[in-house]
Amino acid sequence: MKKLFITAAALAGTAAVYAQNKTADTAWYSKDLSEVIITGQYKPQSVKKSVYQVRVINSERIKLSGATNVQQVLNNQVGFRFSNDNTLGTTDVQLMGMSGRNVKILLDGVPMIDRGDTRESLNQVDINSIERIEIV
Repeated sequence: MKKLFITAAALAGTAAVYAQNKTADTAWYSKDLSEVIITGQYKPQSVKKSVYQVRVINSERIKLSGATNVQQVLNNQVGFRFSNDNTLGTTDVQLMGMSGRNVKILLDGVPMIDRGDTRESLNQVDINSIERIEIV
């Protein structure tokens, strides 16, 4: 019984060692990758060069929709969901399942922040003054 156990252990050990061998045949399909550098996008960039999908709603399209506020314009876009707080007059925004805390809304490049970033006051924006809306 002892000999059988030692023989089995020796065979199992050699199988593990054999599995680690590298032959010249396997070296032909290995390839070294070049260095990859990942950076954030903090400077203005054209829509064509952007790596993100950018949806643009221009003023003509806003007028044709018949919307009276920004919420009505964005309600027609895929992935937007709103819940109103009638007491405070604010709107909680959800974009693709992310809450208002994770959604950044800019007005002329300035962030609109309200109550700790969870609610955005979209109803403060005059719909007639909007040139375009970009959704990134």
